[in-house]
Amino acid sequence: MARKSEFEKLIAELLNSAWWLSLVVAGGAYLFLGVFIPRQFSDHKILFGLAGMAGSLATWVALFFCFIGLIAFLNGKRKARLLDTQSDIHSLRRLSWKEFEELVAEAYRRKGYQVLENIMGGADGGVDIRLKRGDDRVLVQCKHWKSYKVGVKVVRELYGVMAAERATRGIMITSGVFTGEARSFAQGKSVELVDGIELAQMVREVQTTKPTKSERPPVKQQAPQIQSTKTCPKCGQEMLQRVARKGQHAGKTFWGCSAYPNCKTILPTEG
Repeated sequence: MARKSEFEKLIAELLNSAWWLSLVVAGGAYLFLGVFIPRQFSDHKILFGLAGMAGSLATWVALFFCFIGLIAFLNGKRKARLLDTQSDIHSLRRLSWKEFEELVAEAYRRKGYQVLENIMGGADGGVDIRLKRGDDRVLVQCKHWKSYKVGVKVVRELYGVMAAERATRGIMITSGVFTGEARSFAQGKSVELVDGIELAQMVREVQTTKPTKSERPPVKQQAPQIQSTKTCPKCGQEMLQRVARKGQHAGKTFWGCSAYPNCKTILPTEG
């Protein structure tokens, strides 16, 4: 597989960066092609044609980089939404392999790393994501394996790439689990193994908006309980507040003895 050209690397860098950086590049390209070169070479006997060509290309080149900025903006919004809508290990395992890599990249971006994804595709030395923060250069390999354990072979391969690129650390991330042999190999080395459960925890820690949880069931309104606040003056039993159902006092409340019908003492509520 042919190596990426410098132009492809530039586009990949812009797509991985903040959207406004593409606008800065667009402005710089327009000033260079549309202003600087025409002023410098418009009177040149040989290069005046180049000056005219550069001036006519300036607008198109600037629009191209603005378009790259728009893609970076939309991708950034999509990846942020992708991360913030995850709820647990099961939702992570339902992602496609590409979404899984994008989620991992967004998680480390929120942890303060400069992130370079393998957006352009093609062979990239077995590395899915490159992280940088200060002097820390980290290579990340993603294995979106739902039902298989990640063995020592792939961990050993990542360790070899780390040595070749002189990376400070390596991270192997899976939505599944690692074999005991893989974990034994990583012990004492600058290789971090992140399984599905640990990844789900990391995602929860960097989420800016948590997934909406089911609302609590509404509290059922209980019918007002009849409480005794008086004692029957005749038998000493509790008196309960009741409502007259018939007669001339229908609908009105009164205190009736709880021993009714043995005791038929009643008292007005106002009394």
